[in-house]
Amino acid sequence: MKADMPRTPGPSFALALGMVALIGPLAVHLFFPVIPAVKAAFGLSDALAQFTFSIAVFGMGVATLVYGTLSDRLGRRPVLLSGLALFLVGTVASAAATNVPMLVLGRLVQAIGAGCGLTLVRTIARDAYGAERLVKAIAYLTMFYAIGPMVAPAVGGVLVDAFGWRSVFSFALVGGIAITAAVWAVVYETKPAAATSPAGGVLRGYAELFV
Repeated sequence: MKADMPRTPGPSFALALGMVALIGPLAVHLFFPVIPAVKAAFGLSDALAQFTFSIAVFGMGVATLVYGTLSDRLGRRPVLLSGLALFLVGTVASAAATNVPMLVLGRLVQAIGAGCGLTLVRTIARDAYGAERLVKAIAYLTMFYAIGPMVAPAVGGVLVDAFGWRSVFSFALVGGIAITAAVWAVVYETKPAAATSPAGGVLRGYAELFV
């Protein structure tokens, strides 16, 4: 649904966007201290243990390429909520994993969902705050982007030592639910009426770039 008239974002809107910026660290950096525990639990080689981490980086990177165009066609809010839902599904699958393929698949789905935050937080901020206030909004969001990767590994390490490696996904699930609830309650549709990309816009754009 398109926004019918401009709305003024309040503090809760800004806080919700900041929370979405933390979804990436919950998918990637929180897992880093878990690698040795996962390696021991499943008897993995060093390369395969590292793959359970790098697959998330790959999935998130690929996902960021499509979220922008999807949000131009379908709206910021539904695409953001869909990405957060994917993050929750992938987190549950990772926490319940009983073998390596299930863990890798869960990590991939989790990261694809988390990719919505990297793309849509700045897009929504641009829509909502306009050119006058965008610099201040981006500075505020950058603080969350910076804090997340710094804090997440330490939190993950404490959780692994105290409760085991699956507790990291439980923590990510609780955090993801809180972020999703905040977005559902506070973040409204900001897509401008003119922001509509034609079908195949992403592929066409990349084809033109590399030709």
